[in-house]
Amino acid sequence: MSKNVWLIQDSHLNIDKTYLEYQALSSLNIPFIPFGILPDGELTGIYDNFDKCIARSSIKTLRLAMKKNFAHMDSRISDIIHNGYDYNEINFDQNFISTLDLPLLNKDSLFLDMNDNSSLYASFSQDMFIKPSNDEKAFVATILPEGQTIKVFLDVVGCPIERLKNETLLVSKVKHLKGEYRFICIEDTIAEGSKYLEEGKLDVEGLIPDNIKSAANEYVSLFKPANIFAMDLVETDSGISIVEYNCWNCSGLYNIDRKSLFNKINEYKFS
Repeated sequence: MSKNVWLIQDSHLNIDKTYLEYQALSSLNIPFIPFGILPDGELTGIYDNFDKCIARSSIKTLRLAMKKNFAHMDSRISDIIHNGYDYNEINFDQNFISTLDLPLLNKDSLFLDMNDNSSLYASFSQDMFIKPSNDEKAFVATILPEGQTIKVFLDVVGCPIERLKNETLLVSKVKHLKGEYRFICIEDTIAEGSKYLEEGKLDVEGLIPDNIKSAANEYVSLFKPANIFAMDLVETDSGISIVEYNCWNCSGLYNIDRKSLFNKINEYKFS
């Protein structure tokens, strides 16, 4: 009989949120292994042998897992951890997603190729929304101030230019956002969801309105970047749009019912 476990990185969330994940898995009698990661890419705490896993981790660990580039690790375990993520780099890239016929919030975006040195000196005559196109976010989405060049902006946010090699940046007009919601999806079904922002301020206690639930159930079947994925929706003055898709293994869960979600994912992956 194969041994299946969850791997929970104990340093990618604050203590309270990590405990919620431990608590949900324990209540379901699902075996899990807490682990950490050292600066050189070595994982700590993974001493047991296992056959399959589901990972919850930081983006840094995701990057290493995709390249199977963990230090001092047996290749068999590296392969298993690699398969513990539901991820496809191209499918989660905003530049690629923008080519699809989807109700995207930033459908009007400009994409700056960071391999083109001239992109570093681009600036705009108004404040602009900016974020990395790739799901493996080099910096947090924010506002690029009017007149500020990309080069100066990167210095301000502390993002080395080298980190953006072969990357594109999404730049779009600032929009008035109302409620924002995260849904974890299993294929073309909504598994669980939570509100996370209202007018730009954290709000995880708010209910998900029926119109948002209806849109989520409609949009979930439009594009499947992986078998399991996070889909963020937002309500604006123009309607309900898709903000982005994210790798669920590294996504914050806000007020999502973790016990229910983990049970559904465990059954889907291991049954």
